[in-house]
Amino acid sequence: MLLAVMTLPLWAQSTDSYSLEEVLDKALERNLSLKISQQNQTLFAEQVREVKNNFLPNINLNAQHQYYFDIPTQVAPAAALGLGGEGGPEYIPLSFGLPHQTNISAQLQQVIYNPQLPVGIKAAQTGQDIAELQLRQSKEEVVYGVSSTYYQAQSVAQQINLLNQNINSIERLVKITDLLRQNDLAKSTDVERLQLNQANLSNQMANLKVTYQQLINGLKLMTNTPMSEEFAIDTEIHVQEEETLVLVDSVTRTDVALAEKQLEVQRLEEKQILAGYLPSVYATGVYGQTGFGEFDKDYYEMFPVSYVGLQLSVPIFDGLSKRSQRMQKQIQQSQTRDQIALLEQQVENEIANAVASLETQQQAVSIQKRALALAEKVYDNMQLQYKEGVSGVSDVIDSENELRQAQTDYLTAWVKLKLAELEIKQATGNLIE
Repeated sequence: MLLAVMTLPLWAQSTDSYSLEEVLDKALERNLSLKISQQNQTLFAEQVREVKNNFLPNINLNAQHQYYFDIPTQVAPAAALGLGGEGGPEYIPLSFGLPHQTNISAQLQQVIYNPQLPVGIKAAQTGQDIAELQLRQSKEEVVYGVSSTYYQAQSVAQQINLLNQNINSIERLVKITDLLRQNDLAKSTDVERLQLNQANLSNQMANLKVTYQQLINGLKLMTNTPMSEEFAIDTEIHVQEEETLVLVDSVTRTDVALAEKQLEVQRLEEKQILAGYLPSVYATGVYGQTGFGEFDKDYYEMFPVSYVGLQLSVPIFDGLSKRSQRMQKQIQQSQTRDQIALLEQQVENEIANAVASLETQQQAVSIQKRALALAEKVYDNMQLQYKEGVSGVSDVIDSENELRQAQTDYLTAWVKLKLAELEIKQATGNLIE
């Protein structure tokens, strides 16, 4: 493919200037938004580990010491103790135990069967996939933002270069016209009109330099570069002489993939709710010591206690809460399916618009290039005719304005072409190759 390069004197060009590829690499490595997305991946990995850890046993150590001011009392039938009789009490209060009681135990619980846990692990792992897609989406946003800002900065730098040439040309005309005025071959108003035009160009130059610095600051922000650090870009621009053939072979949109993963998570969450209707089985075990004593009588003794067992939990009725939860998930899935369908339609529309825009901007660049060449020719001729006394100052100023407008239109068309190329990649999901 043939390329045309604008080889103008480069304002703000440095031997250490960054190419677009270098700025993109810098942004993908150092951008703070990407670092946050990368941390989300670590966060989701820990969530998966948390769910898996539910299969590990839970061990708890419990300790308790109690001092009873009053020993707990129980009531027993007097007849059962052989103390009942005519006229005697029917029940007799009895106090068992000692004032000091200590309980120390280690309790273990192990999941044997819980149908919700395997589904929860799958949902957490799908969350990891979502984190990866979110990171990719963040990278796409960074690539688009950096590329569009870089192209605009190149365009503004070229406008500054061209405007600087125009200012130098006007300065020469001012000197020539002033000499002609001194020889009574030109009017004072001719010099003043040229000087006014020169002042307007200088004001435009100052505004363009501010715009350029703002764009450079934007690149610094996206690459996490300190504002005080020097940052120069390659300001040469390359224009394709031949139109690019637009082929849309594959579309891999991250937003659609994200919506599909969200639908998968919602399905798993519904399965997890359904699994809540099934019984759960746990193994339990306890080993400990129970102590009784009465310090006043210098007595205290510990006795072992231990057991193992199975715990079965069978849901019977939960007040229809799971039913409502399941209905909510089904509604969410329906919404997500509609969202995916809408996204797919939007993708088709964006691709069609991007293709049409690219074709239009390719033609616009070609037209504006020819217009710029014609404006340069007219301007050169007007300057020559002015020096020969054939044309007046008004003709020179008009041709200079037309040239400046042609330069601006050409660079604007070039920026729109580069943005159209970006939009094609964005619409097809190919910003990150």
